[in-house]
Amino acid sequence: MSDDHETYARPAKRARLDDSAAHTPSDAATPQATPGSALNAPSQVETDYEKEVRAGITEYRPTFYIPTKMTSYDRAQSRAVTVTPPPTTARNQEQSPLLRLPRELRDKIWYHVIGNNYISMKPYPQEHLACAEYPGCTTMPLIKLFALGSTCRQLHGETALLPFRLCAMDYGRLYSVAVFEWLGRLSGEQRAAITEMKMPVSALENPDIKDLLSTCHDLKCVKVYFSYFSLPRDKDMSKRRMKELLKLVESSFSDHIEVIVLGEILHSSTSASDTDLAKMIRKHGYRLLTAESLDTA
Repeated sequence: MSDDHETYARPAKRARLDDSAAHTPSDAATPQATPGSALNAPSQVETDYEKEVRAGITEYRPTFYIPTKMTSYDRAQSRAVTVTPPPTTARNQEQSPLLRLPRELRDKIWYHVIGNNYISMKPYPQEHLACAEYPGCTTMPLIKLFALGSTCRQLHGETALLPFRLCAMDYGRLYSVAVFEWLGRLSGEQRAAITEMKMPVSALENPDIKDLLSTCHDLKCVKVYFSYFSLPRDKDMSKRRMKELLKLVESSFSDHIEVIVLGEILHSSTSASDTDLAKMIRKHGYRLLTAESLDTA
């Protein structure tokens, strides 16, 4: 093991044994406790009350303790362990050129390193060697985006939530169940830090996803993706379906959240005209992106 790593072990419990009792022979004249005796108490010192019980002068009266919130709190406090930061933390703050910078400058560095990226969630049925590439985008492994938080404790505390706050969560063409499961696996702090999200409109049909979206307190922009299969072929049915989906979007997000509709569906072979669907989208106050801008949206 290298010198840079330190191992901390929990101290072993102290044996509650008296040194004198440990060397006392087993056949010594020591009072033996019985199931109904008051000597079953943890104390090893016999009180006057216990002597009277043993002599038959006083009747044995068991004592019952009623647990309260205060006793539970005291018990938790007694078990609490005070963790002292290792000496490497103070040494890093003194010797690291990066950690010696003011916090404001480090925050600007994190913004340029981590920010303005899409964290794309795409299911792969089997192992793959490389992620799919898109025009105008540079693909990099997800582990590199979160590697900064694995440097040391201080950087982890400063950058653990930045990928969720400075990047857009791209659920793109995932199934609605996959979006719900991935959001549910995030912690409350991670969901609350999300500011931008891209998801298929089918994910909003899950009635339980609204509870998860309500915990995204910092959410400011949502891009809703309409696929080719979102609307039926018939003109009247496609209009009715579009109204239902737009009402679903409206009920899923608050008024302060900007909703952008990704209009790939407007260029499909549906019978409804593009103009009619675009008017319906803009009537709800949503911005519309055409198919030409979907690759980088």
